[in-house]
Amino acid sequence: MVDDKNKEQRKSSHISSNYKKRHKKRKVKKVANTFLFLFRWILFLVIGIAAVGVYLGLTHPIFNIQYITVSGAVKNTNEKIIEAVNFQKGDNLFRIKTGESEEAVKKIPDIQSVKINRHIPNRVHITVEENYTFAYFESNNKIYTISGDGDISPDNNEGKEEIIKITGIMIEELNSTKALPKDSYIRDLNKSIVEYNLYQYIKEIDLSNPGNMKIILKDNTIVEFGDIENIFSKMGVLRKILEESNKKEVLLEKVILNNNQPPMIIPKNQNDTLNIENNSSEDRKAPEENPAANNRP
Repeated sequence: MVDDKNKEQRKSSHISSNYKKRHKKRKVKKVANTFLFLFRWILFLVIGIAAVGVYLGLTHPIFNIQYITVSGAVKNTNEKIIEAVNFQKGDNLFRIKTGESEEAVKKIPDIQSVKINRHIPNRVHITVEENYTFAYFESNNKIYTISGDGDISPDNNEGKEEIIKITGIMIEELNSTKALPKDSYIRDLNKSIVEYNLYQYIKEIDLSNPGNMKIILKDNTIVEFGDIENIFSKMGVLRKILEESNKKEVLLEKVILNNNQPPMIIPKNQNDTLNIENNSSEDRKAPEENPAANNRP
């Protein structure tokens, strides 16, 4: 009797244990199914949102290009670079093929590298790097060029009408070197012209008088630049003057720039007026160096 009773207890205990195991498995399975359902639902939601986002990105007018900007251009104009790409204002920002456009811009003479970036919601920026000749000068009936990196080399028959002519440079010091000295203010002159996109305007720079550098523009406007201090701020003022004169269609005879004073602007037509405030009296440093202003060349 005792053995039978023990057998019944063991059997009952075994049944109870199996029931608990099956119940636990069902519970785990139920939890797993719940998580799987939630995962599928979230995945479906994410895919749906992504699909809507892609659709809106490719079709909504807010992503149509409104601005195309260029930086780094020196000899080549921004307009020439923009004309080379395979997109234009009004095109969808996400549909443009930046790789093809970069290759097209690289075919422009003097362009060394190109990078095109999208900026949400409606702007494209083109960054270029040019291998350009900054200026040329004459010495002993020979012509030498100065590259954008400051290297000096004999003339390679480039078109002089596209290069800035420098006169009054200290030829004796340059004849003994193949590059401008690191502390040469001509390096800052180059950087300031490039930074304010003035290369296209300038025909000649006269450095014969350190206290009053003169710049002759391609339309024969004379710019009495003054001394070479505050070169970056004064180039910025000159850029503003040229922008305003172009906007108002005012032809200029002469521009006189003085430190801490408003620029004096003399139009060719005495009836025209053009006023620009000189709101920057302190020189900004060049991106990499700020050499002493009176070091020559």
